[in-house]
Amino acid sequence: MESLTLTGTKKTFVARVTNLFINQEFLKKVPDISEQVYSKIQPSGLVDLTFQYNEGDNQKRDYYLWVHGKGMEMRLADFPLPISSVTGEFNLANNIMVFKNASGFIECGDQAIFTEMNGVYDLKSSRRIFNFHAPNVLMTESFLKHLPRASIGEKLWAHLRPAGKIGISGNFQGFLEQKDFDYTMEIELKGCEILAGIYKIPLWGMEGRLEFSKEGLIGKHITARCCGGQIAGSLFFKTDSNPNQYDGEVDFSGIALEELARKMEKKETHLSGLLFGHVKFHGSGTDPKGFSAEGKINVNEGYLSEVPVILNIFNVLNLSLPKKESFHSAKVTFGIKDGVVRIKEGMVYSDTVELNGRGDINFDGAMHIDVAAGFNKGFFSQLPIVGKFFDLIVGGVRKQLTMVEIKGTFSNPKIHSVPFKPFTRSIESMFEILPKHEINTLPSSEKKEEVREL
Repeated sequence: MESLTLTGTKKTFVARVTNLFINQEFLKKVPDISEQVYSKIQPSGLVDLTFQYNEGDNQKRDYYLWVHGKGMEMRLADFPLPISSVTGEFNLANNIMVFKNASGFIECGDQAIFTEMNGVYDLKSSRRIFNFHAPNVLMTESFLKHLPRASIGEKLWAHLRPAGKIGISGNFQGFLEQKDFDYTMEIELKGCEILAGIYKIPLWGMEGRLEFSKEGLIGKHITARCCGGQIAGSLFFKTDSNPNQYDGEVDFSGIALEELARKMEKKETHLSGLLFGHVKFHGSGTDPKGFSAEGKINVNEGYLSEVPVILNIFNVLNLSLPKKESFHSAKVTFGIKDGVVRIKEGMVYSDTVELNGRGDINFDGAMHIDVAAGFNKGFFSQLPIVGKFFDLIVGGVRKQLTMVEIKGTFSNPKIHSVPFKPFTRSIESMFEILPKHEINTLPSSEKKEEVREL
C-alpha cells in the first residue's frame, strides 16, 4: 500500500503494485469497478497497477485505476476476436476507461495479427471510441472466414480467392443506440493477388487503398498487373441507399489478349494482341439491367483472323482470307444500358481489309449488327469477285465495299449480305454507308422489320 489519508469525512486510499496478475477473481475484490471492467474487456494477465480511491462529503466516491499491461489477454464485449500479449497504458476513472499506446495480437483464423490500439470506453453509457492499426496482415482463407462478419469473408474467398499482404486501420464509434454507430476503415493493398475465383481474371501486384464506412466502399488509386499489362482504376460502392449504387472507371494497357483468353477460358486460343482501353461504369442493385457503362477498347499488334464472326463474314461473301493476310488491330467504342451493349463504332483492320460495324448485343445473347467491309485495290487480284461490291473512294483510298447483317445469337449467328445504295461521291468513313436508325435486337416475331435508311 502506498498511502492512506483520513481527514474528517474524507478518505483517500492509494496502492501501487508491480507484476500483479489480474483476473476475474481479483477484480471481484475491487469496489465499484469489477463488474463494469470484467463485463466489458475481461482482462487477464500480468500488469503494473496503481489504484486510488477517494470518498468525500456526502459519501461521494471517486476512483482511479492505472494499469500498465505486460502481456495481458483481453476479450472485448464489442469485438468477437481475442487479443493476446497486450501491452500499454489503461486508465480508468469513474466509469471512463482510456487506453493509449497499447498494442497486442488479434487472433483471427490461422494468424496472430500485431495491432496498435487506443480508445475511450464509457462503461455505463456504452459510448466508445476505438482506433487500431494492423500494419501487416496476410489474407488467407482461414483469416477471411474468421472475420467478425464471416459472411463477407466467405464471399470474398468464394468469388475472388485473394492473397497477399495488407495493412488495416480503423476507427469505430459506438453509442447506446445502434443507429448512431459509426465507423471508417482503410485497407492498404501491398502487392495482393487475385488468381482464381469465379471471375477468372488474374490480377497480381495490387496496390492502392480501400476505404469502408457506413456510406459504402471507396477504392482509390487501385493498380495491378494483368497478363503482362497494367490496370488502374477507382470504385465507389454506396451501401446506405436502396438499392445500392456504384460507379467507377478502369484504364488498362498492354494486356496480352492470348494469355488473358487462355486463363479465362482454360484452353488454348489462336487470338493474340495487346489490349488497351478505358471504361467508366455505374449502376444500382443486382439486376444486370441496372448496369451502364461507356468506353473504348483497342487491340494492337494482334492476330484476330480466327475470331468466329470474322470467319463467318468471309464465308457469307464466299471469300477466303489469304494466308499472308491477318487482322492485326481492332477498335471499339461502346455503351451499355438497359441490358444492351451498343457498339457505336467497331473497326477491325488488316493491311488490305477493313471491317466497320455498328449494332446492339443484348445480355441474353441476341444481336443485330451491321458490318461494312472494305477491300483495298489488289485484294481481289487472285480471287474471284462474288456478290455485290461497289468501287468507292473512302478517306482518299479506293476500296471495294460491301455490307452484311448479323442477327441471331452468339451461339447461332445468322449472317447474310444486304444491299445498299451506292454513293456517287467519295466518303470519309465506311460508317457513312451503315444504317443510322436505332437498331432493333428483338426477334422479328415480336417487332416488324424496320425500313433501312440509306
